[in-house]
Amino acid sequence: ARARGIATHITGVDADPGRASEALARGIVDELAEVPPGDVDVVLLAVPSDRVAPWVAALADHPGIVFDAASVKESVIEAVRSTLGRVPPRFVPAHPIAGRETSGPGAADARLFESHQVVLTPVPETDARALTAVTQLWEGVGARVSVMSAAAHDEMLAVTSHLPHLVAFAYLQTVTPEHMRHAAGGFRDFSRIAASDPAMWAPIFTQNGRAVLAALDDLEQELNRLRALIAAGKREDLVQLIEESRRRRRAFGKPSVNEAVAVSPAPVIAIDGPSGSGKGTVAAAVAERLGWRLLDSGALYRVVADAALRRGVALDDAAALALLATDIEIRFAGEAVMVDGVDRALAIRTEDVSAAASKVAALEPVRAAMLDLQRAQRLFPGLVADGRDMGTVVFPDAALKVFLDASLEARAERRYIQLKNKGLAVSVSDLLATLEERDRRDRGRAVAPLRPAEDAVLIDSTALTVDAVVARVLEAARVRGIVTRT
Repeated sequence: ARARGIATHITGVDADPGRASEALARGIVDELAEVPPGDVDVVLLAVPSDRVAPWVAALADHPGIVFDAASVKESVIEAVRSTLGRVPPRFVPAHPIAGRETSGPGAADARLFESHQVVLTPVPETDARALTAVTQLWEGVGARVSVMSAAAHDEMLAVTSHLPHLVAFAYLQTVTPEHMRHAAGGFRDFSRIAASDPAMWAPIFTQNGRAVLAALDDLEQELNRLRALIAAGKREDLVQLIEESRRRRRAFGKPSVNEAVAVSPAPVIAIDGPSGSGKGTVAAAVAERLGWRLLDSGALYRVVADAALRRGVALDDAAALALLATDIEIRFAGEAVMVDGVDRALAIRTEDVSAAASKVAALEPVRAAMLDLQRAQRLFPGLVADGRDMGTVVFPDAALKVFLDASLEARAERRYIQLKNKGLAVSVSDLLATLEERDRRDRGRAVAPLRPAEDAVLIDSTALTVDAVVARVLEAARVRGIVTRT
């Protein structure tokens, strides 16, 4: 980070005074501290996997972004949630798949991560801006960043990293000094990783025990197959097995293979429709049923409109509104919509804000400013996004696109009940006029007009219950193979 001009000041925290002093002497860090200072922008936890959760808990209220580099993710996240009852939004679980068997300041290499993969395993609580910042940090040092679930990461790394180390450690237990005198290249290449730090690897094996043991079972089956072929003297079968292994090894690192194993983006179910069609309620129910993240894109524009009204920003000043959209901090936490640390969930649902949001959303600079924030919500296991251009602009590659509509009268009645239950004074006649005007504006705007995607599933919810619409969406997802059961 320093070599590439990303970091201007680095503070080092290390329990080993010797290593800390060496890092300072080598110019790797600018100063030493016992804990991360409160004014740093980011904190990297380069500690053994069993020490990540305690550090995350200790830094739960730190204003900076916190990310780790541990080789195990699911148990770390579970430990954090068990300790705090939540995962801090500014903690981004990360794992750079690069490294050596050496450790300490003397092993530092400014080009270590170049062209190597870094996996991020965000959780529903992860703040989108923190995720984007960590992505940019890793890309800034030359890494290729991908996103997957913590469980998928742990299963993958159990086979590609943890098992090879486990086998190397076990193999060295069979080697004697007499063997060493006759060792050459094969021994050197196979045993290299057995020189890795035991303080780092012991916790990895125990924390990812389930996946590691499953991988070990698979390896034992292959070893038993080899043993049987050798015992039976089946030379041709051995040749075929070895040739297949050689083919796989030679394919490693080739672009075609990398493309084949590249991590696919998280699936998206995009639900678009006019105001009052029920898309927000349906999207929330579908997300809850599937255990996926939820993106209420309309709320984002409402937040910007609300902030503009409060700060006196003109609703036709596209440049000022776009700047405002990138300046405010937005975070969804259950029913709460946190804007710069204050819950504005109720305030953004007023009719004044709704009308302003429709005007704000029609401005191209504002929509462009919100695009990255919306797309950053695309995290595993999947995202249900509701809005007016989710399937046509924001997620044109969505696995399922739904366009939900209803008669103007039905939508006005639903909106009336919704607002009345929140204690807001409205009339059905006023809502009819408001919705009709908003439909005209949304469908007629030049930028991202409200319309069904060409491949969208069309659902008229006028005479349908919420449960009936949810069932149709889930069935469409099942038919398309997006989910196996609903």
